[in-house]
Order: sequence, then structure tokens, then C-alpha cells
Amino acid sequence: MQFLLDLLWYFVIFSFFGWVASSFRSLLLEKKFSNNGFLTSPFCPMYGFSAVICYTALKPFENSKLILFIGSTLILSALMVVVGVLVEKTLKFKPWDFSSSKFSIGNYITFPYALFLGLLGMLLVGLIIPVLRTAVEAIPFWVSLILVLCFCGIIVIDYVFSMITTIRLLRRIAKLKNSSELMDKG
Repeated sequence: MQFLLDLLWYFVIFSFFGWVASSFRSLLLEKKFSNNGFLTSPFCPMYGFSAVICYTALKPFENSKLILFIGSTLILSALMVVVGVLVEKTLKFKPWDFSSSKFSIGNYITFPYALFLGLLGMLLVGLIIPVLRTAVEAIPFWVSLILVLCFCGIIVIDYVFSMITTIRLLRRIAKLKNSSELMDKG
């Protein structure tokens, strides 16, 4: 049970810090703050899911830096491509586009970024999560469970409302496009 609780905490923590890093990057590059996440709350679940998937897949190899690096590079790059394609196909927009970058792989990731993800994943599994585990497991079990379920509840509720808003917006855009096409034909 403690392992599942730990995974939920890693999901929440990395969803939050992924949002912070993404927003900070935007602040540095665009000189203005923007919420780069899909949600309105300060969480990017893709970062949380990526951390949990990478950790659970590579935990048996946590003492081999080479396997952690190669495995993280492959796992996290594949997730970037899969999520990018799914979002583009289902929601009709690209969440990120590396087509103008050198060494682009399918427009969803670049080779240098894949290597960066590999390094990040290696640090995550080999160093960051072992430190986090100590902090998370220091919280009394029932307090930890209640807190993490509250955070996960916020993320789920925000996700549902964000999806409803996005679907409504896409329907309005489709209606406007259809009425514009009708006016052009008329």
C-alpha cells in the first residue's frame, strides 16, 4: 500500500514541479508568465505520469546509470511522441511542435531534447525519487493518504472541467468554420 501511496505523491509532486518548470521556461523565453498547462490549476499531469512510468519501469535498474539514461531517453521520448500524436488527433491541436528545430524526430521531439530527458530521468530515478521517498514516508500514513487524495481529486476535477471547456470550444470553432464555408459558397 505504501508503494502505491508513494507513486501518487510522485505523480502530484512532479505534476506540480513540471508546471513550475514549464511556466518558468515560458517566463524566461517570452518575458511573461503564462500557464502552459492544459489545466487551470498549477499541475501538468503529463509530467507526473511520465515520472511515475519512468520510475516504475526503471526502478530495478536504479544502480545502473547507463541503463537509467538509455531507458529514460527511450521511455520519455516515446511518451512525448504518443501524447503529442494523441492530443493532435483527438483535440485537433499540437501541444508542442519541434518541426522547425534541427534534429526533429517526428515534429514531437528533438534528439537533443531526448538526451535531456534521458539525463533528467536518470537523475529522477537514481537520485531525486530516493530522496523524495524519505520525505513522503515521514508523513503519517493517514495524513499522507488524505492529502494526496485531495490533490489528486483537484487534478481530476480540473481535468474534467478543462476537457468539457475544450470540447465546447472545439464545437464552437467547427460551427463557425461551417457557417463561414456556407457564407463563402452563398
